[in-house]
Amino acid sequence: MQTIIRLQKNRGFILMELMVAVSVASVVTLSAFLFYVRYHEATLHLQRKYITESRIQIEQMNGVLPYGKGRCYQRR
Repeated sequence: MQTIIRLQKNRGFILMELMVAVSVASVVTLSAFLFYVRYHEATLHLQRKYITESRIQIEQMNGVLPYGKGRCYQRR
């Protein structure tokens, strides 16, 4: 008889337990989002740096190569 009474009392969660679970989940989600934003900004910075360096190298190679941009090789 006592086990039946205990089972009827423990039917679900109380409001405070749900509030704690939601707050913990929101803190974890917020920290993951901030980590993602920092990672994304760093990736964009590296991408911009790579593109700039690539453009500089391409311009330097066009100055050195005889058949660079705008030049055409013609057979005689």
